[in-house]
Amino acid sequence: MSEQSSQNSLRTFEAAVKRLEEIVNALDDQTLPLDKALALFEEGIGVSRQCAEHLETARARVEKLVEKSPGVFSLEAFDQPDADEAPSESAES
Repeated sequence: MSEQSSQNSLRTFEAAVKRLEEIVNALDDQTLPLDKALALFEEGIGVSRQCAEHLETARARVEKLVEKSPGVFSLEAFDQPDADEAPSESAES
């Protein structure tokens, strides 16, 4: 698979991770010629960057808008516990 065609097929995070795993497995082959290993390493760096971009996009989408008081909104990370998830930390209003 050429780098151009692999770049076009990595439209999802899962596809990018799968390709990265394939690259790592290929690089484990101790009989791989140096030129091929370097080309795979370079492709792996690019795919790794794509994975990071996918994760950043997902993180941004997961943030939620929360109304702190009437008309006052703030962004909070999705993984912050809600009042019903952390009863010992929540205070009744």
